Amino acid sequence: MGSTEIKQEIEKAIDKAEDCYDYHVAAESIVKDLGDENWAKEVYNKAIDKAGTSNNYLSIAESIIENLGDKDWGKELYSEGLDKAETSNDYRNIAGSIIENLGDKDWGKELYSKGLDKAETSNDYTLVGGDIIYLLKDKQWGRKIYLKALDKAANAKDFRNIAARVSYDLEDKDWAVEILREGADPYQIAPLSGPFGYMRSGDGCVVYLSNSEPDIFVRIKQVTDLVYDTIVEYDGEEVVDFAEYDPSYIASELYDDCSILDAKEMMEGSPLSDEEKFESLINKDILSKGIPLIFIDADNKTISQIENIDELHKIIMRHNDNLTIHIREYDHVYDY
Repeated sequence: MGSTEIKQEIEKAIDKAEDCYDYHVAAESIVKDLGDENWAKEVYNKAIDKAGTSNNYLSIAESIIENLGDKDWGKELYSEGLDKAETSNDYRNIAGSIIENLGDKDWGKELYSKGLDKAETSNDYTLVGGDIIYLLKDKQWGRKIYLKALDKAANAKDFRNIAARVSYDLEDKDWAVEILREGADPYQIAPLSGPFGYMRSGDGCVVYLSNSEPDIFVRIKQVTDLVYDTIVEYDGEEVVDFAEYDPSYIASELYDDCSILDAKEMMEGSPLSDEEKFESLINKDILSKGIPLIFIDADNKTISQIENIDELHKIIMRHNDNLTIHIREYDHVYDY
């Protein structure tokens, strides 16, 4: 399509334009497809006349800076957008755009503070904290904001979101696990017979069987906190006396994250059903060797020990394709 045809198409779009977005898109097309900045400015002004929200001004400002290189005009539009800002996200979005497009971190920091003043939910705080860490490189301030997000956390999803940001933004996986534990509803644990020992003494292996448990690491930690003793470190802090290692294989065939489908492949050619194959491997490599097999039941929110083949058979037949194995080895906290 030649420039004449493109211009005609854009003129038609402008004639039909009804809102800010329509004019905004037309202005961008004029710059990108025709290179006519003067005409684009006229159409951008029509978009501004139709702007009614903070986000409208933000989008136009970003477009003008990107396509016309006019940062002064963009700055004016940011200010107009701030006059329309109402929510924490309004201030956060403009702050981030100002930092990225104008390089003005001081102004951005000021707006993040205003966004925090408007924050109402845990997610509001989490989003602002993440932007501060990413764009201002201020992990100390971000950490404080994540603490505020925790105070506002209302459900397990909020805790998972904060934990994910803490793990990624702050690279603090220990704190992330604590957050997950705090936010997760504790499962009821039936009496566990073990044995729960340490690898140095020959009985430190434990195998967990779960049915689609999203917080498997939290549930495993719930077990270890129960079965292992607490010791006092030299600085007076109490810690649970275990160090965890997740080996890839146990015995000769089962491995971490193994499922019924994996068992099917391992025993290809066997006349047994898929469920029977899985049951056979678990019985041979775990139950018959006295290794504790702990069932984490996400449906009923319970944790129990599978003591014999009959119990295992019932669980496999009930949950089949959803079951996954998690293998762990334990030693004393200072052994790894």
